[in-house]
Amino acid sequence: MGGRITRDDVLKHLETRDVAASVVAVQPAAPTAQTQPADGNDEEHIPLTPVRRMIAEAMVRSVSQIPHAWSTVEVDVSSLVATRAAVREAFRQREGVDLTYLPFVIRALVETLKENPTFNATWGGDKITLKKRLNIGLAVAAPNGLVVPVIHNADRLSLSGLAHAVADLTQRAPRQQADH
Repeated sequence: MGGRITRDDVLKHLETRDVAASVVAVQPAAPTAQTQPADGNDEEHIPLTPVRRMIAEAMVRSVSQIPHAWSTVEVDVSSLVATRAAVREAFRQREGVDLTYLPFVIRALVETLKENPTFNATWGGDKITLKKRLNIGLAVAAPNGLVVPVIHNADRLSLSGLAHAVADLTQRAPRQQADH
């Protein structure tokens, strides 16, 4: 009445709360991963492996902490193609890994991030946190799906170092996923 809580209001609340508690107490437990649904075909529940759990948590963090944007720029890379073709075989013999286009792309990305540090930042409530380390995720196809191993401190690696890191990650990532 008039914004005041009466004895009847309190009793009604207590009755409602007691009924709700008793309903919760008699509900069956949630099905486990091994439980088949009633018709057996609608869903399949597969428990997360530790690796999948980490990937899911990282993806949730990336969606919630990194502003998403998209930009497209056409670039004439004909001189890059010619340069790579000219040094590719000597590089393979000297370094023991193939010189793909990816180390060049990563190097360009690293230089762009150095020039534009806000591209490598997270939004944290009331502040933007600039990241000083340039760690680059590399999507790699694996037998059970896509994995994204990380080249840590990519800005400290030479083109040769990036080529070795790319070769290493693309070789190890599918095997590591298969082990989990």
